[in-house]
Formats: sequence, C-alpha cells, structure tokens
Amino acid sequence: MRMLISKGRNLGRALLAVLVVALCASNMALAQSFDLLRTVPLEIKEYEVSKDLPVTFATADQIIQVLDSSPVLLVHMEVLRRGYSDLPDSEKEKLVAALLKRHQQQEHDLPRAFDHGYAQLIYKNNKTGLFYLRKVNDKLQNQFTSLAYGMAQVEADLTLENSTPEEMTTRKMDAMYKLSDAVKLDALNHQPGFWPSYVRVIEKIKPLGGAYQSFSNRDFSLMYVPMGSNVIPMRGAQIVTMPLATEPEILALNAVHTSCNPETKQSEGESDSSKASAGTQVNETAVLQFFPTEKPGLYRVRVTGSYGQPLLSFETYSSNRIVEDLEGDGAFEIVARQYKEDPFNPILVYRYTPCGFELDKKIFGYFH
Repeated sequence: MRMLISKGRNLGRALLAVLVVALCASNMALAQSFDLLRTVPLEIKEYEVSKDLPVTFATADQIIQVLDSSPVLLVHMEVLRRGYSDLPDSEKEKLVAALLKRHQQQEHDLPRAFDHGYAQLIYKNNKTGLFYLRKVNDKLQNQFTSLAYGMAQVEADLTLENSTPEEMTTRKMDAMYKLSDAVKLDALNHQPGFWPSYVRVIEKIKPLGGAYQSFSNRDFSLMYVPMGSNVIPMRGAQIVTMPLATEPEILALNAVHTSCNPETKQSEGESDSSKASAGTQVNETAVLQFFPTEKPGLYRVRVTGSYGQPLLSFETYSSNRIVEDLEGDGAFEIVARQYKEDPFNPILVYRYTPCGFELDKKIFGYFH
C-alpha cells in the first residue's frame, strides 16, 4: 500500500512538472509572438484628417503628408502602423530614411522626433526608438506620448529583451506607470479616440497575465469618475429605493442642461421622462427595478417615482452599487459601472434634474 501511495505521489509530481513546463513554454511563445505597436488599431475617426486617408497607403510620401498635416500624435501612431501593413518593402525603407532626415532638419521639433522614434520601433525593431519616445514624453507629457511610450516598453520587454510575462522587470514597471499616466492625463484633458484606443491596448496585454495581471484587470474608468462618497449597495436585490434631492439649488447644480424649466408648460417633443417629472419636486424617492434580458448578464433597469410614474429606462450590465453620491452634495446619481463587462461603454451616469433623469453627456463623451 505504501509503495502504491509513493508511486502515486511521484506520478502526481511528474504530471505537475509537465504542466509547469508546458505553461512556461506557452507563456514564452505568447511573449515571443506579442506584437502591440503593429497590430492594435487606434481610433482616429473623430479627427478631420482621417476623412481623407487612403484605404491603403501605397507610398512613403502619403505617410509623410499625413504626419505633416495633423498635430495629433494618435493619428501619427495609427498612420505609421498602417504604413507597416500597407507599404511595400522599398517604400518602408524610403519612409524610415525620410523620417530620419526630417528629424535631423529640425532636431528640436518634438513631433518629428516622436515620428522617427516610433518608426524605428515599428519598421526596424530598433530599441533606439525608446530613447526618442521617452525624450518626447518627458517634454510633452500628454496622454498620447505616455500611451506610445508605455506600449513600446511593454513590447520591448517581451520581444527585444526576451523577458517572460511572469518576470517583474524595471521595464514592465515603467510600462505600467506610463500607461496609468496616460489615463490620468486624458481624464484631465480628454481627447477624442483615446479611450477606445486605450481599451484595445489593455485587451491586447491582458492575455499575458503574469506581472501584468493585476494592472490589466483595473477599472480604468475610475480615473474619470471616482467612486461616490456615499453608495447604496444593492446586496443582490432586484429592487432598490433611491432618495431624490428635491431642493431647487441642488437640482439646478446637477442639471445637465438649463433648457428645461419644471415650472413652465411642457413643449412639444419633450421626452416621456420629462413629462412624467415636470412636477417631480414633490417626489422624495425613486424605485429602481432590474429585469433580466435575453442577453446573459444584461439588465433592463426601470426607474419609477414614488407614485409609480415612469422616470427612466435603460440597459446595463451593472446590477450592484448603482446608486452613488458622486459630488458629496447629498444628491444621489444613478451610476452604472460596467467596465469589466463592456469596457468600451464603462459607465453611465444619470442625474436627477428639473427635467427628470438625464444622461450626463459629458461623462458619456469621455468614452465615445
């Protein structure tokens, strides 16, 4: 019996060793095949220059023309990425040479230094490009320079220095700091295209796991809308009561726009929620009810007033901690946080105003 137990233990250890070796080999293969700068499409459709971009770039001159016509570095990053996929090898060589000459002509021009460095990494796998991206980021310190440098650091760590995903290195730490800085900077001065581009980068990094696991699982939308000072937890309930602030001062402060006056007669074309809430200053609570939909994890939320009048209806993946006081002013907002389920649409904020519940379009705009 002891012999059988001993053989069983040895077999178990052998199987565990095989699994560990296989896992390490799999992670190493993932690291070696990892390609961030060339494969992740960045979102530039909100910029005017994107409307005139060719479907496929055929020459280096086309790339240079776009770089010279747009000051937006996110556009530069995406156009250089597309050029790598589109251009024949002869034009790639021509582009790299042209970018070097362009930089040498005006060495203190930071966007030109950025383009030269980014191209060195994409087209040549030349780690010298990191020097230029770091230099530009130190000077400009905006969300796009931080994003580019962070992306380049992740890729250099794995493909140029052959680090494993599990091994925590100085370069990995620097990459995570720069990627975090990018979100913080965008939260302070939001620019179009940043959020969807950032999410695509994080989704690309996530399968690496290892040292990046905790970082890539963060809810980055919290940098735009921190958790409220007061939260009414759902605790798994399907119905929750939300206190409504009815003081005119708070209603006016939280109003998304000022075109609605609850004291005036309603005009044609107002929404049902506005009609139902024209006299909402007498309401003290709202009732939120959650109904499952045909899509797993997606809820239909219906909000009614104290007397059953409809105030709001929307869909969300969030069914927990949905009522928060964001400003700490005693007025609660409906805050549907759903980053883990839908990172491209991570948060919906509905404010109670003189017009009823309204979507906060400024917050919505951060992510779209």
